[in-house]
Amino acid sequence: MALEGDVGAGPAVDLTTGSIPRGVLSIALPMIGASIFHSIQSLVDMKFVAILGSSSIAAVGMAGQVMFTLIAAFMGLSTATVAMVSRAVGAGDEDRASHVAGQALTFAVILSVGVGGAGFLASPLIMRILGARPDVAELGMSYLYVVFSGMFFLMAAFILGGILRGAGDAVTPLLLGILTTVLNVILNPIFIFGSYGVPAMGVRGSAVATVLARFFSFAVGAWVLLGGRLRVKVRPADFVPNLGTMWRLVAIGVPSSVQMMIRSFMSLVLMSVVAQFGTLVVAAYTVGMRVRMLGLMPSFGFAGAAATMVGQNLGAGKPERSEKSAYTAAGMAVGVSICAASAFALFAPWLVAFFKDDPTVVPVGTRMLRITSVGIVMAPIGIIFGRSMNGAGDTTSPLVITLLALWGFQIPAAIWLSGIEAVWGVPIPLRSLFASVATGSETGIWYAMIAASALQAVICTAWFKVGRWKRKMV
Repeated sequence: MALEGDVGAGPAVDLTTGSIPRGVLSIALPMIGASIFHSIQSLVDMKFVAILGSSSIAAVGMAGQVMFTLIAAFMGLSTATVAMVSRAVGAGDEDRASHVAGQALTFAVILSVGVGGAGFLASPLIMRILGARPDVAELGMSYLYVVFSGMFFLMAAFILGGILRGAGDAVTPLLLGILTTVLNVILNPIFIFGSYGVPAMGVRGSAVATVLARFFSFAVGAWVLLGGRLRVKVRPADFVPNLGTMWRLVAIGVPSSVQMMIRSFMSLVLMSVVAQFGTLVVAAYTVGMRVRMLGLMPSFGFAGAAATMVGQNLGAGKPERSEKSAYTAAGMAVGVSICAASAFALFAPWLVAFFKDDPTVVPVGTRMLRITSVGIVMAPIGIIFGRSMNGAGDTTSPLVITLLALWGFQIPAAIWLSGIEAVWGVPIPLRSLFASVATGSETGIWYAMIAASALQAVICTAWFKVGRWKRKMV
């Protein structure tokens, strides 16, 4: 059964009994709220950076893709944390849940030092590999140096969120997300343009504001967690490294991390393909992707709810309820996504112009949003069934499916449909065979994104129905 809440904790929700739709919404709605605030923070960053020009937008877009790739290691750890904490909560083992939480935070510190240090040193090489032009590369490096230095504070929210959601508390992460967004909105103009004695830092200032906002948010979250006010009561002894627990976190988290890295590295390759059409197209793509992610945020909220309910109900010995929870979450997410996709298709020009009112950027961004809005309807299916399997501790199946859909299909399709001649100087094989369907423009990339979303949805649904995830032990 779910753990009872203490004073200051989010509302106690028993996810192993009662109405499944109500259980899904009790986790999904706060998660959606937290995701929306996170997206607002990202969009506010872009709004301020857009004032600096297209080169600055492109620099932040490329640097952002790098960070999404590196977030994979922490997302894998968060996935493992949700799986192990939720299973312990479902079984009524509060001590085990608290121990896993402490070990996850300790592991996050170790990862931050290694990933942040390596990334800091490799920043110039990274921007060169992405094909950034000299002015964009310089701006991108200034951004990366800051975010790599504050790596732990940028990523700690994922671990804290995984701990709390695994215990059935999605309200506290929402409150922390609101705090982060408010701080970021306040700090962004101060550090980007300079005021109150702070010098103007431009693109670098955007990164400084983000790191500082995350630092203060983490400080509050850690204070609450260590104070024993939440369902998971982490004690000092829980931070002492335990190789057995850390190995389980690694065993469950690595396939999820690899999956995220595959997805994120795919985004880097896609950015390299987009970059061949010029800085203005990169700027439009960057703005369009930020807006598109806002439409996908509800899906991630429902997916997080499905993962928690699957884990807790498997822990309570109720696999059928776990399965019904995933289907319920998927149905809700698709309904919300249809509304979001319709709004994006209708209001695309105004959405793009809000961030970059440039007559050369708006048409490209509008076309991208309108084409890819179809994929927003299909993407939730793959996202939710994949996360549901993750919540059961099965992180290998979603990894294989992602590899097939993105690298086996999306990247080749984007290259051939767009009609580019080479990537990173390597000629494209079989290019002549696809000349009749190549668009000769960036629109071919958008069509490839839609098709990949559909393919992943079909494969995930079919494999989820097989049900091997129900027998996964954590």
